[in-house]
This record gives sequence, C-alpha cells and structure tokens, in this order.
Amino acid sequence: MRKGSKKDDKCDNGTYDDDGGAAKDDGRRNRRQMQKYAFPALFFVVCLSIYYFAGGESGAPDGIDHRPQSMLKAGGNDNYRWADPRALPALPGTDDDEDPLSKTIERKAFKRNQELMENKHFYLKHFKVKRVGLPPMEWEAKADAALKDGYTGPVLDYTKHTYDYPDLVPSPPPPEEYPPLERLGNLLERWPQDEMDNPPSPFVEQLLHFDYSNPAEMAVAVKFRDLELPFKVYNVPELDAANLKWTDSYIAKHMNRPSQPRKDKPNHYLAHGNAYESADNFLAFFDKNLWNVETMGPPPTLDNDWNFETWAKHARYADQVQLPPTEPHYYWQVAVEKEERNSPKYTWTFISKDLPSFSNPEPTFFGFNPPEQKGIQCRFGERGVTAATHYDTGR
Repeated sequence: MRKGSKKDDKCDNGTYDDDGGAAKDDGRRNRRQMQKYAFPALFFVVCLSIYYFAGGESGAPDGIDHRPQSMLKAGGNDNYRWADPRALPALPGTDDDEDPLSKTIERKAFKRNQELMENKHFYLKHFKVKRVGLPPMEWEAKADAALKDGYTGPVLDYTKHTYDYPDLVPSPPPPEEYPPLERLGNLLERWPQDEMDNPPSPFVEQLLHFDYSNPAEMAVAVKFRDLELPFKVYNVPELDAANLKWTDSYIAKHMNRPSQPRKDKPNHYLAHGNAYESADNFLAFFDKNLWNVETMGPPPTLDNDWNFETWAKHARYADQVQLPPTEPHYYWQVAVEKEERNSPKYTWTFISKDLPSFSNPEPTFFGFNPPEQKGIQCRFGERGVTAATHYDTGR
C-alpha cells in the first residue's frame, strides 16, 4: 500500500491503492511491460559489450583468444599455433598453487573442468581419439604405395651432416660467456623451422661436446653438470648399443598396445607408451587438468590408441613422401615410472634394462641424484615434429 494523489484511486479507507495498472488504459500497461522486460535486456546487452571490449579483440576479459586452437594462427601462417599460456606449467621458482589460472575470471570454470576430468566419458570425448577398429585412414593407403619398394630413409641423414664444434676448455667459463646466446628470431632466419632438409652447412654448434670414453674430458663435463651448464656427451657405449638394438620390431615387441589389456609375462614386462596426434607439425605440451574445452576449444593434441608399429609406419611414410608441415603429425612417448628402479630387475622394462646409467638406483654420471629422479622419458618424433617452446621445471 502506498499514498497516492489520483482521485480515481481513492479507496474507502482513505488510502490509495496501486493496482499495477490493471485499471489503466493499454498504453500505460504496455509501458509498464516494457519497463519490466526491456530494461533488464538492455542492461544485459550493455554488460556483454563491456565484457567483450574489455578483453580486446579476443572477446575475453583476460585478452586471450579462446577460440579453438586450429583457429589460432600467427600472422596468417598456418604452420604455427599457440597454446593458452595459462595452461602451461608454473615457471621455475614459483609455487604451483600460484598458477595464473587461479588468478583469472575463469577460476570456477577450471575448478569445474578438474571435476569433469574425473569423468571417464568426458575425458574420452575431448582428449582421446579412437583409431583402432575403424576403416583405414587416408594416409595408410598412401603409405602402402609409397613403401612398397622399401623404405629409403629421410631426405637428410643428420648423423652424416657436416658440423663445426667449439674448442674444448679445461674448466667452465664465466656464466656470462657460456653458453653464447642469440635471439631465436635470428636463428630461425638462418634456418627456418620447417626447412628440415636444408640446414646450414656446416652447422655451427655452440655447446661443448665431451667424449664419454675420455676420463679427462669427463672430469670437465662433471664440473659443467654440477654448475647446470648445458653440454653434449658422445661415445656413450650403452646409447650406441641401444641405437643398434632398438629396431622398430624390437621396440614393438616390448611395448604395450594401448587398445588392448596389458599382457606382462615373467621377465617380459611391457613398457607403456602411446601416440599423440596434432592437426599439423606443431605439438604443444599442456596440462589436461587445466585445459578447459568449453572456453579454450579443442586441446592442442589428442591421445590415440595406435600401437608402436602403426606409429612407426607413419614415421617412415612421413620421410618417404616428405610430409608437409601442414599435414597431421604424430609423436610417440613412453615413460618409465621412478619406482621401477627399486623393483626387482626381472620386472624392469626394456628401457631400464638397456639404459642402466639412467635406471641405476646408485648414482651415475647421468642419474647423479637418484632420490630426485622422476623416471625416464623416451620420445620418438617423426619428420617435421616441432615442440612448442616450454620450460621443464625438473630434471
């Protein structure tokens, strides 16, 4: 009830009732209806506009374009795609709990995404792709034709290329002098990313190379290692042996098939690996638990259910036809858990058995701090595969 001033609205009790316009003409009623529905709609449009323009061209409040990754291009060049930087791991020296994701407007959305990731069907739908049991992909028929006369190898064998190495030094130089640095853009101008068949000749190496079989050189290498300065080591017997031993058939025999239950046997425990696939040759590392498909679109890569033989066939096909960088590319990764080194040796996978310097529970040149060791990662690329620039936060 409220006080009024219209004579028509006077009630017997001396007050004035507002009947909401029921007794008024159609014009008044329509204006009331417009105030009730049109103004909130206008308010929503204004808020949406502010939301859009505050985020720049991307239309997002944080200025990051969340369109599907296949749409994110740099300068119109189809060879480059970019991942949302908030999905990358924390930088060294920062607290994992202080990741950029927790500081954005989408914090609740990412929390919801973590809950969704616990749903197996959600994970299978958005982060995995089934290939086994389906009709052959287009490349498979082409591979059969391209490889029918045998595999001729890559266009360029980098093990036989010409290199120019820096002179060895008796002790590590000052950190401001080594390693010599240059802009990434200058390097890419000298050797464009996707021109893998035409590297500079000779290729000028900047990192020092130490001969593993030479005790004097390795004594210097240890100093570099302890100072966390980069270098390379060659003539490592177990690596040379593995290079000969690890044929496609040998690896396939000792690798689990992702599409089938794991079948371990005594003294023959299988390594667990899987293939990643990308829309082109650019493969970006990302954390699935932090990738929100509703705002970021499809993830940069998908896990498929190929076995190693299928992946290796595509890698040979990629060499044989000089696969362009804009075609789908595949990458195989197999991990050895850190606990394996402390298990009975008869349960070790072929990786631990063939690379004892990396799997030894006692300190070695490569695994010099076993308690901090996080396992072994073996990665198999193919022609043109390009890993996104990223930070590895641990050894």
